[in-house]
Amino acid sequence: MRRSKKETGASLDSLLDTLTNVVGILVILVTVMQLGVGEAVQRIAETDSVRPEVYDDALAKRIELMRQRVELEKRLEVFQKADRIDLRVLLRNIENLEASLAVLLEGKEKVNLEMLELRNRQEEAQRRLEEQKKEAEKAETELNAAQDLLAKLKSKLADAPAGGYRASTIITLPNPRSAPEGAVPIPILCREGRVHFVDNLSLQQAALKKIEAVGKRRNLVFNPDIGVDKEILIGEFHRGAALGDDNFELKLTASGRNPKLVFQRKKDGGETAETLRGGRSKFERRIRQIDKNRFYAQFLVWPDSFEAYIEARKLCSDRDLLAGWKAQTANAEYTEDLATDLIRFGPKPIPKPKPPTPPGQEPPKPPPPPKRPPLPESDID
Repeated sequence: MRRSKKETGASLDSLLDTLTNVVGILVILVTVMQLGVGEAVQRIAETDSVRPEVYDDALAKRIELMRQRVELEKRLEVFQKADRIDLRVLLRNIENLEASLAVLLEGKEKVNLEMLELRNRQEEAQRRLEEQKKEAEKAETELNAAQDLLAKLKSKLADAPAGGYRASTIITLPNPRSAPEGAVPIPILCREGRVHFVDNLSLQQAALKKIEAVGKRRNLVFNPDIGVDKEILIGEFHRGAALGDDNFELKLTASGRNPKLVFQRKKDGGETAETLRGGRSKFERRIRQIDKNRFYAQFLVWPDSFEAYIEARKLCSDRDLLAGWKAQTANAEYTEDLATDLIRFGPKPIPKPKPPTPPGQEPPKPPPPPKRPPLPESDID
């Protein structure tokens, strides 16, 4: 009976071909391996490694190496135990060192604070010493001026004629006291035998007007914090017609950031003692124009002009104008600060930062200024 197509099995020819090929390849590989093994056996037989003495030597080295390995493992175990013990000791030492370091750092901070405080005290002491030196120099200068004046008077007394003096000059004895409250001094220079009336109020106003005109012309901004260019302002101030009067020519200069007016004496300025005695001096006319309830005369007298001072002081007494005098020895011309708070040269300096205050402490208070005896007032006498 004929079988149906469904019962007919699949053909195995392809599988048999594949198996045949695989078997053939395996046979080839076995053959190649046999050839390679034969060659390897022949190479090994030709070397010394298969000789008994070589084998025995290698075996002895292997045994020695195994023994050394066992010994090293024992030593390693001993070292590991010792390292664990030393490590704990080292950790304790490190903790002790860290604690000591913290103490040292704290001590260093305290020492730094003490050094900073000592430095501040030293600077304050140096500043006080400088102030005392300046006061001592000023007192010495005044003393030298008084001694020079006394020596000059003694010299005149020694050169006086035997018949006596001409006419005695009567002056009031000095009675130092404070000027009336609110009274404004008018400086009067007695220098090189001449008396110079300093009309500082009018000259200050004239200087400010000229500076204002310079500012508008050069677009200058007068701000005390920003400051103004010193070279531009001083240069423009001295350009053109000079400011002044019969006695002085004004110059503008700088003292740090502050502008100052220099009252440069003119060659023919001022008046001598003979002119003052004549009764028609400009000084006398100016004295008569002064409001004696608001102003007083402040004579600055150099040793070479005491006679002129006496005559000028007599005119003030006749007018009942309060006056006082101070001995002078400086060679520089008379100066005054410019009467304004708006004009300063250059930018405002940046204040120095204060040292930091350690946490938990209050900032150190500045030491109180030393108490000094009150100085006698001698604005008028």
